[in-house]
Amino acid sequence: MVKYTRKKNIFKRKTQRGGSNKKCIFLTLKGGFGNQLFIYAIGRLIQKKTDNILCLLNHYTVTKHSDNYKKIFKEIYEGNDTQPINSAKKLTTEDEKKIYKFISKNKHNDIKICTELYFQNYRLVHPVIKGIKKMLIDNEFHKEHYNKFCKMIDCKHSSFFHVRRGDYVEENRLLPNEYFYKGLEILEKNATIKKVYVISDDLKWCKDHDSEFKKYSTKIEYLEDLNELETMYCMMLCEAGAIISNSTFSAWGAMLGADMNKKSTIVYPQYLWGLGDDRNKENPLKFPDRWMPINTINSMVGGNKEDIIISQPWGGLGDNLQYTSLPELYSKLGHNVYIIRKQI
Repeated sequence: MVKYTRKKNIFKRKTQRGGSNKKCIFLTLKGGFGNQLFIYAIGRLIQKKTDNILCLLNHYTVTKHSDNYKKIFKEIYEGNDTQPINSAKKLTTEDEKKIYKFISKNKHNDIKICTELYFQNYRLVHPVIKGIKKMLIDNEFHKEHYNKFCKMIDCKHSSFFHVRRGDYVEENRLLPNEYFYKGLEILEKNATIKKVYVISDDLKWCKDHDSEFKKYSTKIEYLEDLNELETMYCMMLCEAGAIISNSTFSAWGAMLGADMNKKSTIVYPQYLWGLGDDRNKENPLKFPDRWMPINTINSMVGGNKEDIIISQPWGGLGDNLQYTSLPELYSKLGHNVYIIRKQI
Protein backbone atom coordinates (compact mmCIF):
# COMPACT_ATOMS: atom_id res chain seq x y z
CA MET A 1 0.00 0.00 0.00
CA VAL A 2 1.30 3.47 -0.82
CA LYS A 3 1.71 5.62 2.28
CA TYR A 4 1.44 9.36 2.37
CA THR A 5 3.05 11.78 4.80
CA ARG A 6 1.77 15.27 5.38
CA LYS A 7 4.20 18.13 4.88
CA LYS A 8 3.19 21.70 4.17
CA ASN A 9 -0.35 20.54 3.38
CA ILE A 10 0.88 18.28 0.57
CA PHE A 11 1.07 14.47 0.55
CA LYS A 12 4.39 13.17 -0.77
CA ARG A 13 4.65 9.58 -1.89
CA LYS A 14 7.14 7.39 -0.07
CA THR A 15 9.12 5.26 -2.48
CA GLN A 16 7.82 1.71 -2.47
CA ARG A 17 9.90 -1.43 -2.17
CA GLY A 18 11.84 -1.98 -5.36
CA GLY A 19 11.85 1.72 -6.19
CA SER A 20 8.47 1.79 -7.95
CA ASN A 21 6.46 4.97 -7.64
CA LYS A 22 2.95 4.18 -8.88
CA LYS A 23 0.14 6.67 -8.72
CA CYS A 24 -2.98 6.18 -6.58
CA ILE A 25 -6.73 6.06 -7.12
CA PHE A 26 -8.40 7.57 -4.05
CA LEU A 27 -11.92 6.28 -3.42
CA THR A 28 -14.36 7.20 -0.71
CA LEU A 29 -16.41 4.24 0.51
CA LYS A 30 -19.85 5.26 1.72
CA GLY A 31 -23.38 3.99 2.17
CA GLY A 32 -24.45 0.37 2.46
CA PHE A 33 -22.66 -2.65 1.01
CA GLY A 34 -24.29 -2.35 -2.42
CA ASN A 35 -23.21 1.27 -2.82
CA GLN A 36 -19.72 0.43 -1.56
CA LEU A 37 -19.37 -2.23 -4.26
CA PHE A 38 -20.35 0.18 -7.04
CA ILE A 39 -17.82 2.74 -5.79
CA TYR A 40 -15.14 0.08 -5.44
CA ALA A 41 -15.95 -1.20 -8.94
CA ILE A 42 -15.21 2.17 -10.54
CA GLY A 43 -11.86 2.13 -8.76
CA ARG A 44 -11.14 -1.33 -10.13
CA LEU A 45 -12.14 -0.14 -13.60
CA ILE A 46 -9.69 2.78 -13.41
CA GLN A 47 -7.02 0.46 -12.01
CA LYS A 48 -7.53 -1.93 -14.92
CA LYS A 49 -6.96 0.91 -17.39
CA THR A 50 -4.03 2.57 -15.57
CA ASP A 51 -2.32 -0.05 -13.33
CA ASN A 52 -2.48 2.52 -10.52
CA ILE A 53 -2.91 1.53 -6.87
CA LEU A 54 -6.31 1.60 -5.13
CA CYS A 55 -6.36 3.58 -1.91
CA LEU A 56 -9.75 3.36 -0.20
CA LEU A 57 -10.92 6.05 2.15
CA ASN A 58 -13.77 5.24 4.49
CA HIS A 59 -16.68 7.57 5.16
CA TYR A 60 -18.82 8.08 8.23
CA THR A 61 -21.82 6.44 6.52
CA VAL A 62 -19.79 3.24 6.09
CA THR A 63 -19.25 2.70 9.79
CA LYS A 64 -22.83 3.84 10.37
CA HIS A 65 -24.06 0.84 8.34
CA SER A 66 -21.52 -1.80 9.45
CA ASP A 67 -17.80 -2.48 9.59
CA ASN A 68 -17.96 -5.33 7.06
CA TYR A 69 -15.92 -3.22 4.66
CA LYS A 70 -12.86 -4.02 6.82
CA LYS A 71 -13.30 -7.73 6.03
CA ILE A 72 -13.94 -7.24 2.32
CA PHE A 73 -11.71 -4.41 1.16
CA LYS A 74 -8.00 -4.82 1.80
CA GLU A 75 -6.79 -1.57 0.21
CA ILE A 76 -7.97 0.63 3.08
CA TYR A 77 -5.93 3.79 3.53
CA GLU A 78 -5.85 4.66 7.21
CA GLY A 79 -6.08 8.35 6.59
CA ASN A 80 -8.76 10.99 6.87
CA ASP A 81 -11.06 11.72 3.91
CA THR A 82 -10.97 15.45 4.69
CA GLN A 83 -7.20 15.72 4.31
CA PRO A 84 -6.22 17.49 1.11
CA ILE A 85 -4.61 15.48 -1.66
CA ASN A 86 -3.56 18.40 -3.75
CA SER A 87 -1.91 16.54 -6.60
CA ALA A 88 -4.87 14.27 -7.37
CA LYS A 89 -7.03 14.89 -10.42
CA LYS A 90 -10.71 14.78 -9.48
CA LEU A 91 -13.24 12.60 -11.31
CA THR A 92 -16.50 14.52 -11.03
CA THR A 93 -18.82 12.78 -13.49
CA GLU A 94 -20.80 9.54 -13.76
CA ASP A 95 -21.17 9.84 -17.54
CA GLU A 96 -19.59 6.76 -19.17
CA LYS A 97 -17.93 8.50 -22.12
CA LYS A 98 -16.56 11.28 -19.93
CA ILE A 99 -15.19 8.75 -17.43
CA TYR A 100 -13.21 6.89 -20.12
CA LYS A 101 -11.94 10.19 -21.51
CA PHE A 102 -10.88 11.24 -18.01
CA ILE A 103 -9.04 7.93 -17.45
CA SER A 104 -7.20 8.25 -20.75
CA LYS A 105 -6.15 11.80 -19.95
CA ASN A 106 -5.00 11.10 -16.37
CA LYS A 107 -3.26 7.71 -16.58
CA HIS A 108 -0.09 9.15 -15.07
CA ASN A 109 -1.71 11.20 -12.32
CA ASP A 110 -3.10 10.51 -8.89
CA ILE A 111 -6.89 10.36 -9.14
CA LYS A 112 -9.44 11.33 -6.51
CA ILE A 113 -13.03 10.28 -7.10
CA CYS A 114 -15.66 12.80 -6.07
CA THR A 115 -17.32 11.77 -2.79
CA GLU A 116 -20.83 12.65 -4.03
CA LEU A 117 -20.82 10.01 -6.78
CA TYR A 118 -22.11 6.41 -6.52
CA PHE A 119 -21.65 5.05 -10.11
CA GLN A 120 -24.79 2.90 -9.95
CA ASN A 121 -24.47 1.64 -13.51
CA TYR A 122 -24.32 -2.05 -14.49
CA ARG A 123 -22.99 -1.30 -17.95
CA LEU A 124 -20.13 0.82 -16.59
CA VAL A 125 -18.91 -1.71 -13.99
CA HIS A 126 -19.59 -4.89 -16.01
CA PRO A 127 -15.92 -5.30 -17.11
CA VAL A 128 -14.81 -5.78 -13.48
CA ILE A 129 -17.70 -7.80 -11.99
CA LYS A 130 -15.87 -11.14 -12.31
CA GLY A 131 -12.82 -9.62 -10.63
CA ILE A 132 -14.94 -8.32 -7.78
CA LYS A 133 -16.50 -11.76 -7.30
CA LYS A 134 -13.02 -13.27 -7.06
CA MET A 135 -12.02 -10.57 -4.57
CA LEU A 136 -15.04 -11.32 -2.36
CA ILE A 137 -14.24 -15.03 -2.38
CA ASP A 138 -10.52 -14.53 -1.74
CA ASN A 139 -11.02 -12.01 1.06
CA GLU A 140 -14.06 -13.48 2.85
CA PHE A 141 -16.25 -16.14 1.25
CA HIS A 142 -13.53 -18.81 1.07
CA LYS A 143 -13.73 -19.21 4.86
CA GLU A 144 -15.01 -22.46 6.32
CA HIS A 145 -17.95 -20.63 7.89
CA TYR A 146 -19.59 -20.29 4.46
CA ASN A 147 -19.36 -23.99 3.56
CA LYS A 148 -22.75 -24.69 5.14
CA PHE A 149 -24.44 -22.42 2.61
CA CYS A 150 -22.75 -24.23 -0.28
CA LYS A 151 -24.11 -27.53 1.04
CA MET A 152 -27.60 -26.12 1.55
CA ILE A 153 -28.09 -24.27 -1.75
CA ASP A 154 -28.12 -26.14 -5.07
CA CYS A 155 -26.62 -23.33 -7.13
CA LYS A 156 -27.75 -24.44 -10.60
CA HIS A 157 -31.40 -24.86 -9.55
CA SER A 158 -31.83 -22.05 -7.01
CA SER A 159 -33.07 -18.48 -7.23
CA PHE A 160 -33.59 -15.73 -4.67
CA PHE A 161 -36.43 -13.32 -3.97
CA HIS A 162 -35.32 -10.18 -2.12
CA VAL A 163 -37.76 -7.99 -0.20
CA ARG A 164 -36.34 -4.77 1.24
CA ARG A 165 -38.46 -2.92 3.75
CA GLY A 166 -36.76 -1.43 6.83
CA ASP A 167 -35.79 2.16 5.98
CA TYR A 168 -37.93 2.05 2.83
CA VAL A 169 -41.12 2.09 4.92
CA GLU A 170 -40.34 5.60 6.21
CA GLU A 171 -38.91 6.77 2.87
CA ASN A 172 -42.02 5.75 0.90
CA ARG A 173 -39.93 3.55 -1.41
CA LEU A 174 -41.70 0.21 -0.95
CA LEU A 175 -42.46 -1.84 -4.03
CA PRO A 176 -46.08 -2.91 -4.50
CA ASN A 177 -46.92 -6.50 -3.57
CA GLU A 178 -48.00 -7.07 -7.16
CA TYR A 179 -44.39 -6.65 -8.26
CA PHE A 180 -43.38 -9.71 -6.26
CA TYR A 181 -46.39 -11.72 -7.44
CA LYS A 182 -45.53 -11.02 -11.07
CA GLY A 183 -41.88 -11.78 -10.40
CA LEU A 184 -42.76 -15.18 -8.96
CA GLU A 185 -44.96 -15.90 -11.99
CA ILE A 186 -42.02 -15.17 -14.25
CA LEU A 187 -39.62 -17.38 -12.27
CA GLU A 188 -42.15 -20.23 -12.44
CA LYS A 189 -41.70 -20.31 -16.22
CA ASN A 190 -38.05 -21.29 -15.81
CA ALA A 191 -38.12 -25.07 -15.40
CA THR A 192 -34.53 -25.09 -14.13
CA ILE A 193 -35.57 -23.34 -10.90
CA LYS A 194 -36.40 -25.77 -8.10
CA LYS A 195 -36.08 -23.39 -5.12
CA VAL A 196 -36.93 -19.72 -4.56
CA TYR A 197 -35.19 -18.49 -1.41
CA VAL A 198 -36.84 -15.51 0.27
CA ILE A 199 -34.33 -13.03 1.69
CA SER A 200 -35.49 -9.95 3.57
CA ASP A 201 -34.81 -7.50 6.39
CA ASP A 202 -38.43 -8.12 7.42
CA LEU A 203 -39.12 -11.85 7.23
CA LYS A 204 -42.15 -11.47 9.49
CA TRP A 205 -43.85 -9.36 6.81
CA CYS A 206 -42.89 -11.94 4.16
CA LYS A 207 -44.30 -14.82 6.21
CA ASP A 208 -47.50 -12.86 6.83
CA HIS A 209 -47.88 -12.84 3.03
CA ASP A 210 -46.76 -16.44 2.57
CA SER A 211 -50.17 -17.67 1.45
CA GLU A 212 -50.27 -14.98 -1.25
CA PHE A 213 -46.75 -15.74 -2.45
CA LYS A 214 -47.49 -19.45 -2.67
CA LYS A 215 -50.38 -18.79 -5.03
CA TYR A 216 -47.68 -17.91 -7.55
CA SER A 217 -44.93 -20.34 -6.51
CA THR A 218 -44.78 -23.47 -4.37
CA LYS A 219 -40.97 -23.48 -4.40
CA ILE A 220 -40.55 -20.84 -1.71
CA GLU A 221 -38.24 -21.31 1.28
CA TYR A 222 -37.09 -18.73 3.81
CA LEU A 223 -33.46 -18.00 4.65
CA GLU A 224 -33.38 -16.82 8.25
CA ASP A 225 -30.88 -15.31 10.69
CA LEU A 226 -28.38 -14.21 8.06
CA ASN A 227 -26.03 -11.29 8.51
CA GLU A 228 -25.19 -8.93 5.65
CA LEU A 229 -22.25 -10.90 4.26
CA GLU A 230 -24.03 -14.25 4.57
CA THR A 231 -26.98 -12.77 2.70
CA MET A 232 -24.75 -11.56 -0.13
CA TYR A 233 -23.07 -14.96 -0.37
CA CYS A 234 -26.40 -16.80 -0.53
CA MET A 235 -27.61 -14.49 -3.30
CA MET A 236 -24.39 -15.15 -5.21
CA LEU A 237 -24.99 -18.89 -4.93
CA CYS A 238 -28.43 -18.64 -6.56
CA GLU A 239 -27.42 -18.99 -10.20
CA ALA A 240 -30.79 -19.91 -11.74
CA GLY A 241 -32.64 -16.65 -11.13
CA ALA A 242 -33.48 -13.65 -8.98
CA ILE A 243 -36.22 -11.19 -8.09
CA ILE A 244 -34.37 -8.12 -6.87
CA SER A 245 -35.78 -5.18 -4.97
CA ASN A 246 -35.10 -1.53 -5.79
CA SER A 247 -31.84 -2.01 -3.91
CA THR A 248 -28.20 -1.98 -5.02
CA PHE A 249 -27.57 -4.73 -2.44
CA SER A 250 -29.75 -7.31 -4.17
CA ALA A 251 -28.73 -5.95 -7.58
CA TRP A 252 -25.16 -6.99 -6.75
CA GLY A 253 -26.46 -10.35 -5.52
CA ALA A 254 -27.85 -10.97 -9.01
CA MET A 255 -24.86 -9.44 -10.82
CA LEU A 256 -22.42 -11.71 -8.94
CA GLY A 257 -24.57 -14.82 -9.28
CA ALA A 258 -27.49 -15.36 -11.63
CA ASP A 259 -26.23 -12.88 -14.23
CA MET A 260 -23.21 -15.10 -14.89
CA ASN A 261 -25.58 -17.86 -16.02
CA LYS A 262 -27.02 -16.73 -19.34
CA LYS A 263 -29.97 -19.12 -18.98
CA SER A 264 -31.06 -17.58 -15.66
CA THR A 265 -34.17 -15.43 -15.17
CA ILE A 266 -33.64 -12.07 -13.46
CA VAL A 267 -36.52 -9.74 -12.64
CA TYR A 268 -36.13 -6.10 -11.60
CA PRO A 269 -38.43 -3.11 -10.92
CA GLN A 270 -38.51 -0.74 -13.86
CA TYR A 271 -39.16 2.33 -11.71
CA LEU A 272 -39.06 3.45 -8.04
CA TRP A 273 -35.28 3.21 -7.63
CA GLY A 274 -34.61 6.73 -6.37
CA LEU A 275 -36.28 9.61 -4.63
CA GLY A 276 -37.89 12.72 -6.06
CA ASP A 277 -37.37 13.12 -9.79
CA ASP A 278 -35.26 9.95 -9.97
CA ARG A 279 -38.35 7.82 -9.28
CA ASN A 280 -39.59 8.14 -12.85
CA LYS A 281 -36.37 7.05 -14.54
CA GLU A 282 -36.71 3.83 -16.47
CA ASN A 283 -34.00 1.24 -15.69
CA PRO A 284 -31.65 3.85 -14.17
CA LEU A 285 -29.00 1.22 -13.33
CA LYS A 286 -28.83 0.19 -17.02
CA PHE A 287 -29.38 -3.51 -16.49
CA PRO A 288 -28.91 -5.67 -19.62
CA ASP A 289 -31.75 -6.33 -22.02
CA ARG A 290 -32.06 -9.99 -21.02
CA TRP A 291 -33.07 -8.94 -17.48
CA MET A 292 -36.86 -8.69 -17.24
CA PRO A 293 -38.34 -5.38 -16.06
CA ILE A 294 -41.71 -5.13 -14.35
CA ASN A 295 -43.50 -1.81 -14.63
CA THR A 296 -43.97 -1.13 -10.93
CA ILE A 297 -46.30 1.78 -11.57
CA ASN A 298 -48.69 -0.32 -13.64
CA SER A 299 -48.47 -3.00 -10.96
CA MET A 300 -49.65 -0.53 -8.35
CA VAL A 301 -52.82 0.40 -10.21
CA GLY A 302 -53.34 -2.60 -12.47
CA GLY A 303 -52.68 -0.58 -15.61
CA ASN A 304 -56.35 0.44 -15.92
CA LYS A 305 -57.30 3.89 -17.10
CA GLU A 306 -59.17 5.10 -14.05
CA ASP A 307 -59.17 7.82 -11.43
CA ILE A 308 -56.25 7.67 -9.00
CA ILE A 309 -56.48 9.43 -5.67
CA ILE A 310 -53.18 10.04 -3.87
CA SER A 311 -53.36 11.10 -0.26
CA GLN A 312 -50.64 13.30 1.13
CA PRO A 313 -48.97 11.48 4.03
CA TRP A 314 -47.12 14.37 5.64
CA GLY A 315 -45.92 17.95 5.22
CA GLY A 316 -47.38 20.61 2.99
CA LEU A 317 -48.69 19.90 -0.48
CA GLY A 318 -45.56 21.39 -2.05
CA ASP A 319 -43.31 19.20 0.11
CA ASN A 320 -45.22 16.10 -0.84
CA LEU A 321 -45.17 16.86 -4.56
CA GLN A 322 -41.42 17.50 -4.36
CA TYR A 323 -40.88 14.19 -2.61
CA THR A 324 -42.68 11.92 -5.07
CA SER A 325 -43.17 11.95 -8.82
CA LEU A 326 -45.98 9.39 -8.76
CA PRO A 327 -48.63 11.87 -9.96
CA GLU A 328 -46.64 12.52 -13.13
CA LEU A 329 -46.08 8.81 -13.71
CA TYR A 330 -49.76 7.98 -13.30
CA SER A 331 -50.68 10.79 -15.70
CA LYS A 332 -48.34 9.40 -18.35
CA LEU A 333 -50.18 6.10 -18.07
CA GLY A 334 -53.44 7.86 -18.89
CA HIS A 335 -54.97 8.08 -15.41
CA ASN A 336 -56.82 11.01 -13.96
CA VAL A 337 -54.86 12.00 -10.86
CA TYR A 338 -56.37 13.72 -7.83
CA ILE A 339 -54.34 14.67 -4.77
CA ILE A 340 -56.01 15.14 -1.41
CA ARG A 341 -54.49 16.44 1.77
CA LYS A 342 -54.48 13.99 4.62
CA GLN A 343 -55.80 15.40 7.88
CA ILE A 344 -53.23 14.80 10.62
